[in-house]
Parts: sequence; C-alpha cells; structure tokens
Amino acid sequence: IENASWDVVRKGIRARSTMLVLNVWMLGAEFLMLTIALSVGYRLVSTGALTVGAVTGAVLMIIRLRGPLNTFMRVLDVVQSGYASLARIVGVVSDPPVPVPDSGADAPRGHVELRNVSFSYGGPWAVRNINLTITPGETVAIVGASGAGKTTVAALLAGLHIPDEGEVLVDGHPVSSLSDRERVARLAMVSQEVHVFSGTLRQDMTLAKPDATDTELRSVLDLVHARSWFDRLPQGLDTVVGARGIQLEPVAAQQLALARVLLLDPAIVIMDEATAEAGSAGAGALEDAADVVTRNRSALVVAHRLDQASRADNILVMDAGQVVEQGTHDQLLAAGGIYHRLWAAWTAGRREIGSAGRAPDGDSDPDLVTSGVTT
Repeated sequence: IENASWDVVRKGIRARSTMLVLNVWMLGAEFLMLTIALSVGYRLVSTGALTVGAVTGAVLMIIRLRGPLNTFMRVLDVVQSGYASLARIVGVVSDPPVPVPDSGADAPRGHVELRNVSFSYGGPWAVRNINLTITPGETVAIVGASGAGKTTVAALLAGLHIPDEGEVLVDGHPVSSLSDRERVARLAMVSQEVHVFSGTLRQDMTLAKPDATDTELRSVLDLVHARSWFDRLPQGLDTVVGARGIQLEPVAAQQLALARVLLLDPAIVIMDEATAEAGSAGAGALEDAADVVTRNRSALVVAHRLDQASRADNILVMDAGQVVEQGTHDQLLAAGGIYHRLWAAWTAGRREIGSAGRAPDGDSDPDLVTSGVTT
C-alpha cells in the first residue's frame, strides 16, 4: 500500500510539473510575441505605415491567444483518456478473444475437484496445495481471515485464474478447457460487488435467460425475497434501473444478481461473500435468498458470516493460503482449533451486539442489531 501510494504521489507530481513547464513555455512565448509586436508596431507607427490604434488592436489580439491555448492545455488530460479508451475498444474489436471449442463434456453434474492446486500473483504463493472435492448437490464453505486465500480459490474454480500447479476439474474436465457454452451451463459466480445494468428490470434479468416469461421473472424475484422492493417500482418489470434509472440499494442489487442465477440455473454456484453487503436490516432476507440459490446445487461459499458456514455440508478453514482445518461444523467445534475460536468470537459478538441493540420494549432494533463480525 505504501509503495502504491507513493507511486500515485510521484505520478501526480510529474503531471503537475509537466503542466507547470507548459505554462512557463506559454508565458515565455507570449512575452516574446508581445515584445516582437510592440517593437515592430513602434517601428511601423514611427514610419507612418500603421496607426497607433491598429498596432494596439493587433497586440490585443495576440494577448487573446492565451485563452484558447489554456483551454487546449486543460483538455489534454481528457484527450489522452479518450485516446486510451479508444485504443482499448479498437484492441477488443480487432483482436477478439478466440472462442474455446467444446471439450465434449457430458451433461452438467456439478462435480468439482481441486487437485494440489497452487497459484501466485507473481510473488509468494497466494494459495498452496489446495485439495477440495464438491460432490453434486453439496455445499462447501470456506472461512478464514482476510488474505487467507478464500477469494483466490473461488476465482480458480470459476476459471478466472489458471493454477500454476495442479488441476481444477469440473465434471472431470479442466475448467479452462470448457467452452463458453459448457461453462455457462455449469458455473455461475456471485461476488460481493454486483452490477445493475442500465435498462429495464426485465432486460437486466433476461440477460441470464432471454426467453424467460414475466411469470418466471416474478417467480424468481419471489424466491429471493425481492418483492418487498419490486412491488414499489412504479412500472414493475418495465421500470428503468441502473445508472440511468432507479438506483437499487446494495441488498436489492444482490437479490437481483441471485435472481439471475436462478434463471441461469447452473449446476455449480460460487458465492464470494455474496451476502456481505446485507448489513443489519437485510441480512436475514439475503441469506435466505442465498440458501434458495444453493439448494440442490453444488456450491462453494466464501462465508462472510459464520452462521452461513455452519449450515454447509463441509467447511474449509484457510490460513496463509493453505487449508488448515476441514470438516463439518460439529467436527470442527469438537476439534477446538481455529474454527472453534472463530465461532466463539462470533457468537459472543452476536450476544453483545444483540444486547446493545435491544429496544426498550424488548424487541430488537433492526438498525442496531447486526449479524456478526467479518471473519
């Protein structure tokens, strides 16, 4: 962080220095032009070739050149940004990704296997010797401290990264060898940060299933407990959402993303802290929606809340890029290791926060009570 911050400082100083040099050159050029104009004007007035008014007008026009030049300098940054954006667009158009041919995989079953997987981002190992098996319909949760490698494992399974060592197999095939068609039928990932596309709510949802009927769209919204905000939309499915319309709250945006997963109906769901934005008021509804999405599917859940991990069929505890504990909730509690300490801190925090958020009438205040701490 320190190196990155100082890099920003150095680049900022360099940009300001460049602008200062340009301003100095402009002032020098302006001074030179005015000096030459006044000298030539004096000479021409002395010989009677021009009047004082004509020379004065010419000098004033030269002074007015500063405005357009300053404006040009101010738009240089915009021009450079536009050029970089255009270069990226041209690069994508002229050199599109090469389609991956079908690998010949059978019908999606939802079987996942990571064999001795290791991966680094160019430095030390981010994850090391990860072995994981998810049978069809099984939910596996990953917990651990920030930086333990949980998100990296999720990205490897999704095919966003290719392991430096080992294999990531989906239905017996390396995930990187699956074609787009095969991957869409098997994998869907919901992260902590989701995007609401500009357009009507119907258009936003039918990205996952273009031929979905309005009845199907409303049904999946019901399943993810989104009707509380959907019923308030002025035009229902025709309401414009996103940057050019109604801005959905984080919980609503996550529910919309989960609804798209239900429409897509993949065999495997990867949830990378997908309920982390729930806060106190929307935690229950969003976690229930996540349970609906993972039901009867293979699921890898990077758990933000330990009560979500406790419902998984298998739990992996990661530390420093390695799996240090593995088992069910009861088995890990009985082992008395890292998970036991995390669970004890979690439950103690919930009791303390619940007591602090207790309303005078004995009901919990939803604005004060949270679902726990981040692990």
